Amino acid sequence: MDLNKTIDDYELVKKIGEGTYGKVYKVKRKSDNKTIALKVINIPVGNDELIDISKKEVEYLKTLSFPECNPFIICYYDSYYDPISRDFLIEMEYIEGTDMFDFILESNNKNTKEIYYYFLLLIAKDIAKGLKYIHSKNIIHNDIKLENIMINPKYTPKIIDFGLACHTKYNKNVGKYCESDGGTPSYVSPEY
Repeated sequence: MDLNKTIDDYELVKKIGEGTYGKVYKVKRKSDNKTIALKVINIPVGNDELIDISKKEVEYLKTLSFPECNPFIICYYDSYYDPISRDFLIEMEYIEGTDMFDFILESNNKNTKEIYYYFLLLIAKDIAKGLKYIHSKNIIHNDIKLENIMINPKYTPKIIDFGLACHTKYNKNVGKYCESDGGTPSYVSPEY
C-alpha cells in the first residue's frame, strides 16, 4: 500500500459506478498518463471496520493479480489510504465496455439470436474459468451477479467488485473464513 499518493495524483475523467462501499471513477494517473479505474471508499470517522473491509478487498485482488493478472478477473495495481481526506483508494484496470446486465439487454434487442446465444455460451465458459481461478486461490466472490461482470469490446468477461469476497481457509492477511451470507438479495440462493 502506497502512503505517498494523494487524490491529486489523478485526473478525473468520469464516474463509472457506485457500490455498497464506494464509488468507481475512470481516471488518468498523472505520473504516467495511464487510464485506470479508481475505487474511492470514504471512511467515516470511527468506522475502522470499513478500513478492514477495504484492506481485505485489496488482499483478495492482490492474490488474484500476482504474479500476473488473470484474463477474466479485474487486475489490481495499487492502493493507499489518505488519512487527511479519509479516502481509501484502490487502483485497478479500467475495462472499456459494459456490464453483463446491459450487454444482455442490448444484445437481446438485435435480430441476431444465433450469434447472441453463441456469444453468451463463450462468455459463460470464460466466466467459469475466472471463477475456477478465484476458487483455486481459496476465495469466494460472494456477490456474483450480472452487474459484477464487465464485457469488453472483444466479448471477454471480467469479474469485478470483490468487496464482499471471503476466504475459504484461514488466512493470516485477511483473517477468518467466510462467515457472512453476503451477496445481493435478488441473486442469492433461496435458503438464505
